[in-house]
Amino acid sequence: MLSSINPLGERARHQGFWVTVSWYLLGSVMGGVAVGSLSGWVGSLLPSGTWRTFAVIVVCLLGAGLELMGRQPPSVHRQVDENWLARYRGWVYGWGFGFQLGLGVVTIVTTASVYTTIALAMLSGSLALGAVVGGIFGLARAVAIFLVAGAHDPGTLRRALRKLQGGLPSARVLVVGAQTVAALTAVVVLVR
Repeated sequence: MLSSINPLGERARHQGFWVTVSWYLLGSVMGGVAVGSLSGWVGSLLPSGTWRTFAVIVVCLLGAGLELMGRQPPSVHRQVDENWLARYRGWVYGWGFGFQLGLGVVTIVTTASVYTTIALAMLSGSLALGAVVGGIFGLARAVAIFLVAGAHDPGTLRRALRKLQGGLPSARVLVVGAQTVAALTAVVVLVR
């Protein structure tokens, strides 16, 4: 994705990088809001009670464990259609790519945190809270685009992509840490 939408590629397609990125960010947040809202609404149909807090703990620890093991979760084997890059304007493919990635589950899922987030939105038991969880997820998925924002020549783009690839282990640690913090927060809520 980042090797497709970057200043160099957008310039070659006669598109404005920041226009495409703005729509990409909006699409990703909206995709996250959509999946989070739906999940929260489904969760609102389930009975309330402290079981939800216990479930949050289990889901977060399970997600963290799967991340630590480096397990590939079940997934569809579909990517965004790169033919859109030549067919549509930047704002169209920016929004379309972002929306699909923000949904999380309509393209290849490489991390258990996608399913963890959807489960947390559902366990919120609220359409509104689910939307917030999903929106944050969509934004978090999209901000990586800024890592290539300064790539105005092939060498800079290659270095940015290598740096991003090298940062994946750190990102995994960050995801595990966030899931652990969420589980600990749920424990504190239970104890209170």
